[in-house]
Amino acid sequence: MALFSDLGLSPEILSALERLKFTTPTDIQEQSIPLLIEKRTDFIGIAQTGTGKTAAFGLPLLNKLNHKQRSIQAIILAPTRELGQQIAGQLKDFSSDMARVRVECVYGGAAISNQISALRKNPQIVVATPGRLLDLMRRKAISLDEVNYVILDEADEMLNMGFREELDAILQETPDSKVTWLFSATMPGAIRKIVQRDMTNPVEVTISPKSRVNTNIEHQYVIAQARDRVDVLRRFMDNQPDLFGVAFCRTKLGTQQVAMKLSAMGYRAEAIHGDLSQQQRNQVMQRFKTGHVQLLVATDVAARGIDVNDLTHVIHYDLPVETESYTHRSGRTARAGKQGISLCLLGHNEVHRLKRIQKALGIDIVPVQIPTVKEILVNRAAEWAASLALVKPHNTLTDEMMQRAEAALQDIPRDELIRKYISMELGKLGYKGQDKDFNSKGNDKKSFEGKGGSPRSSDWVRYFINMGSMDRINKGDLVRFVSETTKLDPDFIGDITLMKKHSYFDIAKAEAKKVMPAFKDLEVNGRELRVNIDSEGPAQKKDRRKSWPHQGGGRHNARRGGPRRGGKR
Repeated sequence: MALFSDLGLSPEILSALERLKFTTPTDIQEQSIPLLIEKRTDFIGIAQTGTGKTAAFGLPLLNKLNHKQRSIQAIILAPTRELGQQIAGQLKDFSSDMARVRVECVYGGAAISNQISALRKNPQIVVATPGRLLDLMRRKAISLDEVNYVILDEADEMLNMGFREELDAILQETPDSKVTWLFSATMPGAIRKIVQRDMTNPVEVTISPKSRVNTNIEHQYVIAQARDRVDVLRRFMDNQPDLFGVAFCRTKLGTQQVAMKLSAMGYRAEAIHGDLSQQQRNQVMQRFKTGHVQLLVATDVAARGIDVNDLTHVIHYDLPVETESYTHRSGRTARAGKQGISLCLLGHNEVHRLKRIQKALGIDIVPVQIPTVKEILVNRAAEWAASLALVKPHNTLTDEMMQRAEAALQDIPRDELIRKYISMELGKLGYKGQDKDFNSKGNDKKSFEGKGGSPRSSDWVRYFINMGSMDRINKGDLVRFVSETTKLDPDFIGDITLMKKHSYFDIAKAEAKKVMPAFKDLEVNGRELRVNIDSEGPAQKKDRRKSWPHQGGGRHNARRGGPRRGGKR
């Protein structure tokens, strides 16, 4: 097994790593660092979130930096401000024993005047979100003329967030002599286009998908209807008071609703999403990192850059559409050699999607029972009694205090007194005798390995739609589009097959009657939208047409309305 001291790093970097207790490199670090130190080459590194990609590019960059040159030598682009701040912080830690290394981080949501002032101090490395960097370039506040290295971190996520145009504009302003290092969790076609256009004979390192999932993570699932999920989540939090984790929702609205409901019930839960100001996000993260928030409810994008090592749980409140997202989410727990749990809350019709994740990642996802109120109360009573037995009497207790307490309690038998104290403690949980059993027959291994809502079973109806990857959409976009158009919860949307010019999607049979009316008279990208049951012929021609806002990189470009000719109403 290699050590960082074997990778060709400078003594100053190694001393900082030793202080940080970094000794053994991860796979992506071991394969990338020596190569990037020895060669001046364009580079592609494919590895999941949480595998140490920042050190994989940050350490060789610091090793090759010209410390005497007081100009911007490297630009690192990241999709979110949280990830940008994390990268900048780690680079500062890695270079703490190196003289004259200056790193600045610029991002949207903060005062641009302060960032302009910081750039005047001539940092050698600038970490930036694409939008803010382009804004600074247009204001002539930053020059990329002497940049030797351009690093794209989480490149797939930058494209998913709609930063393609910004990336193109930034890369065009960098010198032809620079080298580009691209790090990503996946390698979609849009990134391949960047590689073909902006990189020269890049060396590629890919970490095998089969080794991507941390073996210290226990993967679990329960079947829970959407309307019950907050209560189900509450059961797990009550049964495991030391639970400390992140719950993932698909939408910003979802994070707000879940966090609000839990908070109203007395739980320390808060949401983090793209609508929060930078100050608000910093405050939420500070409360989370210090343990004042027990459960952070987040979207996938907002969670980028969250770096907390002691998470016990990752909870998939909404199952992700893409397998890679499951890996990214789950990898936030079980860090630094610790154990962790990845728990999925599934609708009955989502079991087949979980099966695909399990097969693709080569992991075992096991069903667990949702704790009943009786189980929770029994466990909590025992825990409370055990903790009470360990309490040391306070040294400020006086004889008068004891005499008054004893006088008030002297007529109560010992057993009844214990029942009163336990009842008072358990009453804080607020169940009030309610004990609905949320467990269904699907919460067992036999059901999961059996029918399990197979996408080709009679419980589903498959539809054809004349939209595909040429419309610059991915599976997640199509799920959102179908959900928004039909007003169906994503739980009722099953298997998605995305092709170039058309796609297929499954709808739970009980909700299938809502599909055709919802898609009537829709237009996409200037052409008539056709949706029909896959076993039948094309849908009938429409006389009136509406337009769906086309999602290209997360942006809405088209308009709704009546008939249009020549692109105009």
